[in-house]
Amino acid sequence: MLNVSKQTLQCPCGATVVYDNPMTGAMNVGHFLTATGWYSWHNNFTFGSVLVCPECRAKVNALAKEIVDIVKTPYISLNSILQ
Repeated sequence: MLNVSKQTLQCPCGATVVYDNPMTGAMNVGHFLTATGWYSWHNNFTFGSVLVCPECRAKVNALAKEIVDIVKTPYISLNSILQ
């Protein structure tokens, strides 16, 4: 039998979502995305996940598309741009 644990997760903007996690000790990211409508990006520095609400995902997607339109490639490091 699976242990369901409610988790309150927070977007960097401060929005929160309550997720009924059907797993113990881990999270199935695909289930999380389907159940909540939120999204997850991989942090290449910490190897963790950055969970974002639908509104922030839309903002980030639009900004990323704009950057790619300017530099003509998606294969750039945002960190190198911000330094």
